[in-house]
Amino acid sequence: KIVCVIELDDPSHERADRIIRDRWLDTIMTLARVPFVRASVTKLEEIPPVWETRDKIRPLVAATKSEPLH
Repeated sequence: KIVCVIELDDPSHERADRIIRDRWLDTIMTLARVPFVRASVTKLEEIPPVWETRDKIRPLVAATKSEPLH
């Protein structure tokens, strides 16, 4: 089972073609009901992205622990 998808966003995600692709991916993940988390790798000095990403996915992982394994 897919718990979530994490995408690492670098500066290329600011380009017009990547913005379009990212919006498409957001839509696909929503339609597939797959939790989708973006982690910026460009703001390393501003925010500890590893901890921010961990905090976003922690509830997703916790929710799967209560579900039966197939």
